[in-house]
Amino acid sequence: GDWIRFRVEKGDLIVLPPGMYHRFTLDTNNYIKALLLFTECPTRIDVMRPYADDLQVRKDYVSYVLMKTYQPLQATPR
Repeated sequence: GDWIRFRVEKGDLIVLPPGMYHRFTLDTNNYIKALLLFTECPTRIDVMRPYADDLQVRKDYVSYVLMKTYQPLQATPR
């Protein structure tokens, strides 16, 4: 797929859906500062392509966003 590039500045907010491939590049000063916020317990694990394609979160993203055929699973009571 194609990459989308955009400039962010201090105070900007970017919301990325779970399962979306993304990366950050540095500015001309070779610097970036990012704060990652999670809706649940943080479980950030870097998984590089093509291995991430096998993860359920990636499959859900592809189905929902790219293919527009997502059928959410029923929530399991806790």
